[in-house]
This record gives sequence, C-alpha cells and structure tokens, in this order.
Amino acid sequence: MSSGGVHQNVSLGDNTGELRVAAAGENAKQVLGDGSTIAIGSLDTTEEQITSAQAIELLAQMQALLETANLPDAQKGKAQKFLAAAKEEATESEPDKDYIKSNLERVTKTLEATTATVTASTGLWQSLKPIFTRLAPWLGVAATYFVGGL
Repeated sequence: MSSGGVHQNVSLGDNTGELRVAAAGENAKQVLGDGSTIAIGSLDTTEEQITSAQAIELLAQMQALLETANLPDAQKGKAQKFLAAAKEEATESEPDKDYIKSNLERVTKTLEATTATVTASTGLWQSLKPIFTRLAPWLGVAATYFVGGL
C-alpha cells in the first residue's frame, strides 16, 4: 500500500559515466553514482528560499565576477551572453525559471570547457560556487545541480 508521494524505480545496467539525480521538495533524496558506487542521501530542503530580487542580485554578482575573470575572450563572451539572458529573464514579473536554469547550465558548461584549458578559471569557480548554491533552490533544483562535479 502506498503512503502517497512520488515513487520512482530506476534500473541501471552498465553505467560507465557519472550519474546525478536529484529532486526538490519535502523528503527529497539525492542519488549520486559512478557506475560502481551509488550514494543516496537526503537533500536539505530547509534552506532559506531567496526572493526574485535576491536572485537578480546574485546574477549581477556573477556577471561582475565573470567580467573581471582572466578567461579567453570567446569563452568569456559566450558565458556572459548566457548569464545576461538568465538575468534578464529573472527581472520578469513571472520569470521562467527553466529558461534561467538552462542558461546557467550553459554558463557552467562553457566554464567547464574553459577550466580544462585555463587554470585561471579555478579561482572563478571558487567564487561562483556559493552563488550557484544559493540560486539552485530558487530554481527548484539541488545545490549540486550546477556545481556537483566541480
């Protein structure tokens, strides 16, 4: 007999890559694995939800950090474009958080690719991680969604 809620069974064959699954909400669980080891833990859903104004301020902080970062112009410009789109959407009266989340994912992917070739971006990541961690609950995702592997 089900006690309510959402139940999901996941069957994994040979998982050769990293697995990250997370859900937001009461009693949410996070599943992390690498093909040989899987860890399941509770997500901290008691984290204070930020306001839209605070989210916009955090995105502005990210823009300032990115502006001063010592990154190749092409990658920096690409990341700035995605971040600007996310910030612009956040200013809407009813922001599309999936759109914001998608653009922030594109920022992280751009910076991850840059990280592989430019060691200067390591300091940038250390500055951006706390901001991504604060934005994640507002977007309805786990704090590790953007920076889990970094």
